[in-house]
Amino acid sequence: MHLWTPDHNGPLALLQGEADDADLDLACAIAARFGQGRTAQSVRVAVGGPGGSRHDRQVAPLPPHGLAADWYL
Repeated sequence: MHLWTPDHNGPLALLQGEADDADLDLACAIAARFGQGRTAQSVRVAVGGPGGSRHDRQVAPLPPHGLAADWYL
């Protein structure tokens, strides 16, 4: 899957493997955190899947303290 924020400049995130709703919400929140919508209450994240399928999710961007320091490269 690939995730992007259509309403804000930001990253393209790739999600490999199977993801349940909680995994997908977390991945969307992380993608929103690193885009220009990081201070917004809610960000629309587009989720692209196999065969060109797409759906949108509304998520709150992950707060700065939401990522452990060892997650950064």
